[in-house]
Amino acid sequence: MSQLFKISAAYLSAAAAVLAFGMAGCGGGGGTSGNNPGGGGTSGNNPGGGGTSGNNPGGGGTSGNNPGGGGTSGNNPGGDNGTPVTPARPVARVAISAPGDPAALSLNRGEASTVTATAYDAAGQALVVSGANWTWTVDNTNTLALSPSAAQAQLIGQDAGSTVIHVREATSGQEAQLPVVVNAVAPPAPGTAAAVYTNDFENGAAQAGPEWSKRTISATPAGGRRFLGELGDETLRLSLTNLPTHGRLLIRYDLYLIRSWDGSAAGVGPDFFRFDLENGPTLLNATFSNFNGLLQSYPGSLGSATQYPGQTGAREMNTLGYVYNTVGVTDSVYHFEHTAPHTASNAVLRFIVDPTNPEGLNNESWGVDNVEVIAAP
Repeated sequence: MSQLFKISAAYLSAAAAVLAFGMAGCGGGGGTSGNNPGGGGTSGNNPGGGGTSGNNPGGGGTSGNNPGGGGTSGNNPGGDNGTPVTPARPVARVAISAPGDPAALSLNRGEASTVTATAYDAAGQALVVSGANWTWTVDNTNTLALSPSAAQAQLIGQDAGSTVIHVREATSGQEAQLPVVVNAVAPPAPGTAAAVYTNDFENGAAQAGPEWSKRTISATPAGGRRFLGELGDETLRLSLTNLPTHGRLLIRYDLYLIRSWDGSAAGVGPDFFRFDLENGPTLLNATFSNFNGLLQSYPGSLGSATQYPGQTGAREMNTLGYVYNTVGVTDSVYHFEHTAPHTASNAVLRFIVDPTNPEGLNNESWGVDNVEVIAAP
């Protein structure tokens, strides 16, 4: 009896130890304190479960050290800090938005702007996407400085010119792009420059003045906007005389591209537009397309390897009311600003459309509007 009592007492002591250890929260159970590597404890060291505090490297805790889950505080290198996370629903497309939602963003040198990337599912609903999923790039870092931060990027205009920013969502491979034009200078300060020529062709005159080599004025079918055109495959010249003392010219204008502009397409193209100063620099030379299915070199240059969808960079698309065959309204409006060194008292500005590929005005035509020339120091 004495020996049996000793054995029973030993078993009871061991059972009590096991019970005490389990209540302290060790193992795979649901204890509320202590060391709990497998269960749902709410405090202490919890490497495997859904605890809300303490050390939680694997679960969905909201504080403490959480390197793998979706915690909202503490150290979380599995989310926005570098590792892409698959969204709740598949990403069908992505888009870049800028202030005012322009088709192309326009900045002056030194001007800053912030753009935002958004992912959408197949139903067009915006998705919550980890910041680590986004990769931003820019085609020309000399033209534009880009500082990405998750789904946003800050842009700062550098050298005058055109470029394109791109964003890619990692889990889907979906991409979006936005053309950016950096203007050579901000508008000159009062007293430092002189507007030597302006014309919006809205003064009711039957034709443009003698400073223009072509003087036809037309009105758009939609809105009745008056402009110089329609023109064909030819060169339009603006001759300016008796300019004040200056060191450069700032030139602004709207370019209307009407009907079947075919961009860089072989056979039917290339359809290019060029702007330069006679006996001076070429400031724009690129192909343009009014069709999404035909590529163009703008905002790059003629002959560049990178090509863009038709109407990339246009300020307006299909707003002028010009109908092409059965396609429907087919036109675009681009706004350009150029700066060129210039000191002579006379200047000739040339607007050129490919004279080696003649096509009738009913096929494709063009015109200019809102022309402004400023002589600056």
